[in-house]
Amino acid sequence: MILKSGTFRYTEHTSEIGIEIKSQTWEGFFLTAAAAVKDLILREMPKTERRAAARKIGLKADDMEQLLVYWLNEVAFWMQNKMFIPQVCRIMVDPGRKTLTGTAHGFTSNRVACRLEVKSATFHGLKIQQTAGLLQATVILDV
Repeated sequence: MILKSGTFRYTEHTSEIGIEIKSQTWEGFFLTAAAAVKDLILREMPKTERRAAARKIGLKADDMEQLLVYWLNEVAFWMQNKMFIPQVCRIMVDPGRKTLTGTAHGFTSNRVACRLEVKSATFHGLKIQQTAGLLQATVILDV
């Protein structure tokens, strides 16, 4: 399980899926978003042929919305193309520099059963809002 400290819920969108994300911290926000994408993609956790693995994370963007899109696309790429299932992500988000760094720990497996293919996170209507100490946004995934 990716540790998260926020909430997410799925929303309907024509031929796409929306994820409404809420958290009180930037790290929680990005971890919650990753947990939602993982939940969408992974049908069930592989029980055999698991090898421990880790991935370094180093993302930089022009704004926080772009950083979120980069991050979600990275998580989807790991799972769908590299067969890497993140379990624990230790990240640092610097909104001033618009960077996300850290390490994802998990495993690789030749038997990853995907429920849904996420082609890409999109910028469609994406705006991260911060009000009363709560970060929130709805990101649309092209599936």
